[in-house]
Amino acid sequence: MEAVFDYVSTGENFDEWNSAVKKIKRITDKPKGLGSKYIMMRELPHGKVFNELEVIEFKPNEEFIIKTTSGETTFKYNYIFTPKNGGTRLILEAEVKLSGFKDVISPILARFIKRGINANFQTLKNILEKN
Repeated sequence: MEAVFDYVSTGENFDEWNSAVKKIKRITDKPKGLGSKYIMMRELPHGKVFNELEVIEFKPNEEFIIKTTSGETTFKYNYIFTPKNGGTRLILEAEVKLSGFKDVISPILARFIKRGINANFQTLKNILEKN
């Protein structure tokens, strides 16, 4: 579980397993952990999006929460780590605000986002199993 937490909670790894993240850089001098801040560039269907994000919770091997502090797409991702059958179960609780979209379109976008998250988790699993 420690190796999974370490890899997922290292912001500089996001572009290796999250298909939308094209670049990420830590912008604080402190090592990873509570209060660390990053600038991230993502490629979304409507183009490039830049966000600053901050680690707002960091409980080693238990929980890792990031939220955006700037940018047009706002989100808060809560990654929860629990032991399961000798391995690690990773749960993502996501809050995403889709500004500018009508309620009729939101369910369609939610399904699209969920598919993307599932694909990212599969990529993450493949990377971790190789190591």
